[in-house]
Amino acid sequence: MSAASRVDDEDGFAVELRTFGARRKVDVSCDVYVCLIGKVGNPWWVKGYEGKSALDGEIFGALFDASKNEGVEDAYEAFVAQVGRLVKLFRKAFPGADTCRVGVCCNSGRHRSVAFAVRFCKESSAWAATCTHRDVSFTVQDAPKSVKKSTRWFSRFCQPCNRTITTCDDWNSHIMGKSHSKRASKSKRKAPSRGKVSAIEIEMQRKRDGGWLIPQRAFLEAFC
Repeated sequence: MSAASRVDDEDGFAVELRTFGARRKVDVSCDVYVCLIGKVGNPWWVKGYEGKSALDGEIFGALFDASKNEGVEDAYEAFVAQVGRLVKLFRKAFPGADTCRVGVCCNSGRHRSVAFAVRFCKESSAWAATCTHRDVSFTVQDAPKSVKKSTRWFSRFCQPCNRTITTCDDWNSHIMGKSHSKRASKSKRKAPSRGKVSAIEIEMQRKRDGGWLIPQRAFLEAFC
């Protein structure tokens, strides 16, 4: 059995990996996050690789070539283990959920995150795992600026807690914590009925901050 398939052997639960680039806005549709910045090398700068993503077999192979990308296998095993921990914690915090959406980010969202997500899904045979790639169509030159080995690029607002979270790890801990759960439950009870909130108001709130897209499925249903 592969490393990825050991994450969870239970039927009926799915894991969706959503890749994106840290140079762009955080993907607020995700429940939890794994950041690959600074954890593995990226061969995009090699001559002839310009404009290609890890969906290209040549790029994918270069990323996982241990002779050229030292430590990549260790980084991948650590990635699989981290996804496994997050999924188990998420299921414990949200027992009614049937899907965990894991955000996987690298600098541009076209190489490392895509390669790791694709390999993870290929090796996961015991349960449902899929991946989507938000920024794979953009070129590296399109991105606003470089993000170094830092997590300062991350910023997501939690509406029930009225708090901005500034790192991936802090968001993971916060969203599955008891304090957030209590506040989200209170917000759900105070939530207006469907007929009292217009679609325009919902869209305006979503543009203002990502807090309404927290992984509280029942809470979201009150607004959508």
